[in-house]
Amino acid sequence: VLGWRSWTMLIALFGLWFGAVYAEGGTAYLSDLVFHQTVGRAYHSFHHREPVYYYLYMMWPLLLPWTFAMAYAAWNSLRKKSVDSESQRLMTIGCMTTFVILSIVSAKLSIYFLLFVPFAAALTTRMITKKIPSWTLAIGYVPFALTFPAFLTVQGHLEVLKPYTATPVIAALTIISMGAITALVTLRQHDSYHSVVAMAGGLLVGASIAGFAMPKINKYIGFHGLCHEALEIGHETHASQYVAVGIRHHENMCVFLGTERVGLDSTVTLARYQHVVVMAKKDEPGLPRLQRMRHVGNYIVGYWGNLSH
Repeated sequence: VLGWRSWTMLIALFGLWFGAVYAEGGTAYLSDLVFHQTVGRAYHSFHHREPVYYYLYMMWPLLLPWTFAMAYAAWNSLRKKSVDSESQRLMTIGCMTTFVILSIVSAKLSIYFLLFVPFAAALTTRMITKKIPSWTLAIGYVPFALTFPAFLTVQGHLEVLKPYTATPVIAALTIISMGAITALVTLRQHDSYHSVVAMAGGLLVGASIAGFAMPKINKYIGFHGLCHEALEIGHETHASQYVAVGIRHHENMCVFLGTERVGLDSTVTLARYQHVVVMAKKDEPGLPRLQRMRHVGNYIVGYWGNLSH
């Protein structure tokens, strides 16, 4: 696998990446990416540090609805030594080494586990053609079959689900549940292949339809709407500065504000500022009464200071 062609491609692609990094930010930027952001995160992470067994319990929800089928495929491949081709051997080794390396690395995020998925998916596909047990698929389908009725049951009682009651989301959940039910019925007829097609098709179509709800949901998950309102208030009050209180990743707001902003961990130090636009979460403790206050998703924004300034 790692012949001269592979090494040539790796060296060329890494060289292109490192060259572009150096051209943009020089030696300091290149050193930060190569050492601090990679080696630093691998051995002594400064963010997202998790124990070595993190993916042992996170893999079950992350790989649904295929978790149990993938786990069975990898285990059975080793137990029966049923690796009968070079490609299948590559898939098995890929699953094992990727899982071990990701577990050893200090920094762990759910999205990092995507590196494991191609090998596991390819190996599982091979196993399905060799009559994988039906229960390994069915046990993953059931939660998705119950998605729509469960959502209808709890959405009126959980405030956190309020943004997701848009029509496209309801339609998406309906399609996903129908796909899962169809998959279960097909599996009952001993047709593993078409059950996978039904489940995967329901997920793909459902996710595509749910995307139409993004304009309504965006104010709950992004900064565009919040910063737009902040700029409006800033224009009305002629505020000199923008302050974000207790908001994670507030440094990204400069993209929308077009100006510098100050990030505060709490409202205690807010007293130092006057004549500013304040952005914070609705439940931020100790937040003083703001003028011209507006609600944007889970945030509030308003003016802090003396309007006669």
